[in-house]
Amino acid sequence: MTVILLMGGCTDKPPEPTASIPASRLACIHLQDGFDGSTVHLVWRGETVYAGQPKTNDLLGLAAQIEFDRGEHASGPLVLKIGALSFERFVNWNSGRFVGLSIDHGNLRLLQNDTGWGYD
Repeated sequence: MTVILLMGGCTDKPPEPTASIPASRLACIHLQDGFDGSTVHLVWRGETVYAGQPKTNDLLGLAAQIEFDRGEHASGPLVLKIGALSFERFVNWNSGRFVGLSIDHGNLRLLQNDTGWGYD
């Protein structure tokens, strides 16, 4: 029951209500392993889509889910900033609307698919 309450949605400060985002433009970022509560900024094409202090739940392997309107752009730069670290990756949403980001020993791992992960 607790997991259902924690995982009730895929939103964390979206720029607009999820219901108004066309399904074709909906993007979902999952901050997965390696987040320790440090301040994180997630930037899509120059616009901050998330700012927070996520901490990975070791049981789930999930720190936060961020859902946002990616706009008309099917691809572009996604930047993850954690303290002094900054990682930039090029994302093509045609490869899947779910992106999983994990930090491991100071490196960023990006996984992408169109079906999400088991905790969805």
